[in-house]
Amino acid sequence: MSSFSRVASQDKRGVGFDTYLDCLSIFLPDVSAEPEKAGRQFSWRASFAAVNGLTCWRVQGSHGYEITLNDSAETLHVSQPVIGAVAAIGRYGACRALPGSLFTHLTDAPSRISTKGAHAMRALRFERPELMQALSTFDEKLSIQDLTPLMLHHLTETTTQSLYHSAQAVVSAVLDEDLQGRAPIAMALLSESLLLLVLERLTSGKLREPSEPTMRHLRRAVDYMHSNIHRPFTMSDAAAAAGISVRTLQTAFQAHYGATPVAYLRRIRLEAAHLELTSADNILPVSEVALKWGFMHMGRFAEIYRKTYGLLPSQLAGLRRRNG
Repeated sequence: MSSFSRVASQDKRGVGFDTYLDCLSIFLPDVSAEPEKAGRQFSWRASFAAVNGLTCWRVQGSHGYEITLNDSAETLHVSQPVIGAVAAIGRYGACRALPGSLFTHLTDAPSRISTKGAHAMRALRFERPELMQALSTFDEKLSIQDLTPLMLHHLTETTTQSLYHSAQAVVSAVLDEDLQGRAPIAMALLSESLLLLVLERLTSGKLREPSEPTMRHLRRAVDYMHSNIHRPFTMSDAAAAAGISVRTLQTAFQAHYGATPVAYLRRIRLEAAHLELTSADNILPVSEVALKWGFMHMGRFAEIYRKTYGLLPSQLAGLRRRNG
């Protein structure tokens, strides 16, 4: 079962490149940097937080700079420019991302990240233990050498759109300390879903056929989901309970339910939220019930609920009053 520890979210701002570098070194180990134009006043802002081997940050600055990441540990970075361009240069080549795109960057040797002019970006880093665990449960036949080390992802591709919005949601959620405490079920799946999306992209063309699942495997996974529906867990947990990899779990659910394991879990948690919202004993507002059952975006929850039950969850209070 997944458990969560975190480093409290911090929001800092200041003037001066040295103070910015001091801030960066809090969440980027062994970092050095040089400003684009020495001697010019540099104003900046940075927000960052960490949870279970995942560090997220948002930064903005009045001028560009080049950062050297001297850490040789195998970590995976996902970077999204918001204003201006961001470039990565390392042993595997170079790429340049503009707003509306992102790049993934596997670091196992010193590398450089550079920006030009006024800029803003959001980024996150998965540490090696979390990366290796996800890789082994995603496909037990893969190793870290099978990952594409540096890759630019364009929003014109459908799969990149999911990756882009998932990364944006993860950074926002990790930096929101209040949401962390109120939505542990959603948080358990959110970062894992992003990492699995990244692994799927970085292993494209290298994946072997997954093992053939049996109905016994599928029943174990389904039983695990229903038994732990009220607890935070990941697809890796469900796959481990079934004794198969995450990719094999995905294949089994697609074959037997015509849906992904995450979509199946969303459906049974929606049913749980519906039962709670329609209970005469319920005193919680819709937003709290949605968060309790793993729905972080109220607009999407309302739309899924309406499509499934024919009315918006906000209409239930009036319905209960008329019936009561």
